[in-house]
Amino acid sequence: MDVPITVIDFADDRARCGRAIDGRPSAPDAARTTGVRARGVGGETTRAVMRGRVERVDGLECVLRRTLEGDLGWGEGSEGYACACERYDASASTREGLTRMFFEEFNASGLAYLDGCACALYACGKTSGVSVEVGESETECACVIDGATATATGRRVDAGGAAMDAALKASVEKKQGIELDDATATAIRRALGKCASSREEYEALARGCATVECERETFTMPDGSVLKLTNELYECGEALMPIVDELCESVQKCPPDARRLVLDGVFVHGVASKVSGFSARLLNELMSALPPSLAPIFATIPDYMPETTWSHASWTGAALVSKVVFSTNQHISKSDYNENGPPVSHRGR
Repeated sequence: MDVPITVIDFADDRARCGRAIDGRPSAPDAARTTGVRARGVGGETTRAVMRGRVERVDGLECVLRRTLEGDLGWGEGSEGYACACERYDASASTREGLTRMFFEEFNASGLAYLDGCACALYACGKTSGVSVEVGESETECACVIDGATATATGRRVDAGGAAMDAALKASVEKKQGIELDDATATAIRRALGKCASSREEYEALARGCATVECERETFTMPDGSVLKLTNELYECGEALMPIVDELCESVQKCPPDARRLVLDGVFVHGVASKVSGFSARLLNELMSALPPSLAPIFATIPDYMPETTWSHASWTGAALVSKVVFSTNQHISKSDYNENGPPVSHRGR
């Protein structure tokens, strides 16, 4: 297929765009990851994408025009195919609005929608499992069975990067009397954030128990001063623990005969998922919460995949399968749209 395929994924309040290159594993580095904003009523600034969901198609159009035409070379006579990763609870009106935008405003040659949770699992070589995406604003859990998300299993919880930053800031202020700004807290969390191996260890660290080892870390502040940190860093991981209950609830919503299948591939990913010790703690908590017959197995990213796949797994999975989708005509063509209009986007949904 000579016509280029542009893959678009939404995470938190951002859009990731990039080209699928011959079905090979890659990262969305063909275009910048950009904040999506739009002007609201009265001149107020509102976000066109929030928590990975398109809220305003008109605002999204402005950013995508700059990205597709400015970064990826779309233009009159050189439009390509578009492949959009979609959340499990995307509304019919949003899909129709996006379809109209791609065909009428960008003159796309063809358009496909892919299941975002399923694509994340594709990136680690799975077609069934549990997708646990830890973002900056929230964490989303959903079970995928044979390449399709079981909508009833979808769960969202306000446990992500923002929650970790808030817990870290509160702990540093309480212990050291230092108020961290948001950017500094995020930088510390990404570089030094930790998760205790158990609730008991966390409580012991919080008390400053001498029998529990706690390494001292240092962080250079923007003003050049050095901040010394110990047990404050473990607040990051503890802020993610509400994920355990939501993940268990998600699995319980699965058909009984599919629970073992999905738990054989629990995949933790997302831009805020890399906290030292978090995956091990999550596995231990799940082992305690679930019966022995449902002991979970965590999926890992294959060695041949890009090192950064964990942060954009849905985009990478979509890039891998997009060539097949378009080469086998599983997409919406321009003639399909001209004949049926935006409602054609629901075909086969």
